[in-house]
Amino acid sequence: MKFLILPLLFAAATLAAATPDAKGFIRDWLVAGPYPSYQVKGNGDGYKTDLLAHQGGEAGIRPFEGMRDTALFRADKAKLIAGIGSTNEWGFIENREIPVVWTPFHAEGEKPDLVFDKRFLPIDDYMVIYSVCYIESPAERKIKLRIGADDDFKVFLNGKLAGGSNTSQGITPDAFLYEATLKRGLNVLVMKLVDRTHGCGFCLAVSDQSGNPITDLAIRLDDPARNAMRRDQLKQLPAASDGGFYMDTAAAGRFSGSNTVTVTVGGEKKETLQAALTLLRRGEKTVEFRKELKLPAEWRETVTLEPGIYTCRLTLPGAVLEDSFEIFAPAAVAKRNEELKKQHGEWRKKLAAEQKKQQELDDANARLTREHDALYAETEAAYAGLRQRNRGGKECDSIDAPLPDAPVSALRRRILLSGDNWLIAPEGKENWSRVSFPRTHFDRYFRTYYY
Repeated sequence: MKFLILPLLFAAATLAAATPDAKGFIRDWLVAGPYPSYQVKGNGDGYKTDLLAHQGGEAGIRPFEGMRDTALFRADKAKLIAGIGSTNEWGFIENREIPVVWTPFHAEGEKPDLVFDKRFLPIDDYMVIYSVCYIESPAERKIKLRIGADDDFKVFLNGKLAGGSNTSQGITPDAFLYEATLKRGLNVLVMKLVDRTHGCGFCLAVSDQSGNPITDLAIRLDDPARNAMRRDQLKQLPAASDGGFYMDTAAAGRFSGSNTVTVTVGGEKKETLQAALTLLRRGEKTVEFRKELKLPAEWRETVTLEPGIYTCRLTLPGAVLEDSFEIFAPAAVAKRNEELKKQHGEWRKKLAAEQKKQQELDDANARLTREHDALYAETEAAYAGLRQRNRGGKECDSIDAPLPDAPVSALRRRILLSGDNWLIAPEGKENWSRVSFPRTHFDRYFRTYYY
């Protein structure tokens, strides 16, 4: 069965940038969901579970419109054995896979809220929704992220956790404030939202440290470097972009000594311009080169490098791009390899022991399952005839504990656990009525149960 994932409002699928509104609220996002948030001991596990780990992790995700995934909503067959008509939080009795597509969303109207109620049916509660936007900043600046969320959430900026709250509430602008830093050029903002029940949505604004809205940001729904990758037929997504330019860095060898540093650089236009290439180690300049480049281009320089992490800074007219790489000491690498080999051997031994334990548990589980099935069949056979004879008849008066203080109108004063006719009345009232069991109960959030 196919399920339709409905967007809030369709946004234009272009590389054209939007901007925050006059109050600093970001209204344009790429959104993906639903993912499951299973209830464990009364709490949803979606907050602590990285549901994008298979795609590089929720902190580092860099999606694009139309990017696809599949979310598995597992069923618990043990609940069926217990006589419950649904086996998970969404009323499914079988595992169900639901397609997930990254889709542009735009918050329209006076309120800046992105509201997801009934947007991911048949899932509408106990779910996780991810929202991402790409922010281009003309300069590095200290900011505040101003968030209202229903319910739990985490927010990541450039791969790092900026804030979050494992609480339930409605959408209230500025309910949560987090300090962060926008770097010059491209920034990736990820909002993870966990819905419990009822409403689901969020709003997010960007301001300076004093609370003044920042509105000179470019908000995009794709990494501009992805367009450059297609246009210039690059083998991988460039590491940095700014002002319409992109760059990627590689250091041949990666060991201390003589290395060839290669910088791939391009832009939206094929033009010739002046460029400066600076290598920094621990924040200090080690070497600098200047050159005229005709874009797109590969800039190679041979340099002698010591072990450490280097920042490669490319300065172009109106843009500053940075990437990093690490240079290793051969002796340290050899030592680490030996340590890893030893560790690998130890883990292989532990794995074999755990596999043996798992097999023993599987065998025990199979044996207990067979015993359970046999006992269940025996019990069903014993009660089948009794249920048939007693269905609807007064001859059900038979077993179990007395029912004290039963009203005179009650048909029996003893609880009959094996029968299917009961008298039921609201507490403190005398209007008793006859009912038959099992009965079906429908609950808004947990679907159908049988009692």
